[in-house]
Amino acid sequence: FFNLYGCKIDGTLPENVLRLFAERILRDEEIMLHGSVRNSRDFLHVRDAAHALLLAVQKTKAEGVFNVCSGRETPLLQLARRMARLAHRKLRVKIQPRAGRFRRVVGDCSRARRILGFRPKVSLDEGLREVLYT
Repeated sequence: FFNLYGCKIDGTLPENVLRLFAERILRDEEIMLHGSVRNSRDFLHVRDAAHALLLAVQKTKAEGVFNVCSGRETPLLQLARRMARLAHRKLRVKIQPRAGRFRRVVGDCSRARRILGFRPKVSLDEGLREVLYT
């Protein structure tokens, strides 16, 4: 799975970048981008991940390793801007240089699409609204 996200069920789940961005944006606080403004990730909503697992269980020829991802690269700065826009807030960003980080992370889900029939259905904006308001 690539960068899973969704609504926060309780406080025991590990924090992720979307949850951290949402909390800071909603409190009108500055968000921190580590590394570069060009850093990007491939985000997948947990409902899409669950759907991929269901498809894998249903397919008798589903053997081996599958990338379960959106297949879309989203720059973190663009993501933060979208979240601020959806929350009707002004975005304040601080860049913190950090060595050793992956700049770009995007998956190839063609095998999951071909064998499982998997296609993500939750749009990024729909998922971001859920992260912001649940």
